[in-house]
Amino acid sequence: MNKTRQYPASWIVLFVMVFVLCHCGGSSGPSGVTTAGLTGGRLNGEIGTTTGDVPLDKSGAAAHYKVAVELKRLEKWEQALAEADQALALYPEYASAHFTRGSILRRMDRFEEAHQAFKRAREIEPEYADALGLEGAMLLRLNRDEEAVEPLKQAMALDGKNPLHCVNLGLALKRQKRYEEAIEIYHQGLNQFPEDPDLYNNLAVVLAKVKRYEESIVLLEELAEKQPDNFHVHFNLGTCYRGAERHEEAIKPYERALKLNPNHPGTLFDLGFCYKKAGKSKKAIKTYRRYIEAVKDSDPQAAERVQAELDQL
Repeated sequence: MNKTRQYPASWIVLFVMVFVLCHCGGSSGPSGVTTAGLTGGRLNGEIGTTTGDVPLDKSGAAAHYKVAVELKRLEKWEQALAEADQALALYPEYASAHFTRGSILRRMDRFEEAHQAFKRAREIEPEYADALGLEGAMLLRLNRDEEAVEPLKQAMALDGKNPLHCVNLGLALKRQKRYEEAIEIYHQGLNQFPEDPDLYNNLAVVLAKVKRYEESIVLLEELAEKQPDNFHVHFNLGTCYRGAERHEEAIKPYERALKLNPNHPGTLFDLGFCYKKAGKSKKAIKTYRRYIEAVKDSDPQAAERVQAELDQL
């Protein structure tokens, strides 16, 4: 939960968590491991600055651009967009204005237009790494995962100091079930950014997808110590213990995840399941009842299935 971390204010807006095999719906089946990509907020982070390509014709484009940047900082999206459009009307080849326009459109949830803006910026400046990275991230937002791979690879090659490109590229590969490639990318990222929590979490998720649960558990235990209030990490850790059929050990991280997100259906179901497997019937019954209450309106069929199971306890 395919994502929570915001980038420093000096980096312009984007990503995607993620990646998400999040059990935020209410299925009564085993929940998936979540990634920091889309649901953890990584796609909402900020990267990049502008290229500094101030036009030389004194047309006024630079003035409109500066106003757009300030209005964006103030989160006045419509006004900022109008100023960016004015800059581009005066100077259509202004790559930084296209880039800023894309970041504004993303914040307005206009992802296809944002994608086109970032694409135009890197067409003007082919080695504009941040534009390539954000183009790829918008393609992820649009579920065009295969298309996202190439711009993200180029962004990584051009800008080795930005872990976001690595996070998103791994996500694009994971979504296409290219798990071994994703694992390689995340290992590559961790070699360069050994303290990046999203790389840790996402690597653990992909390892779990190929049933390398013990490796995932080692990574997530370490990360849980560093981020005790990160719901996704504790939920994923519980899921990996469960996948390894270590149900008793799965209980503690699931309980911690539930404290951080008390009505999360996936956690409620999984914790109830682990209580049952560990012979803690009273706790299983109580937790399953909470699950039923959480999903009875959004997924009545799942609630009925769990109620039938509950009747047998």
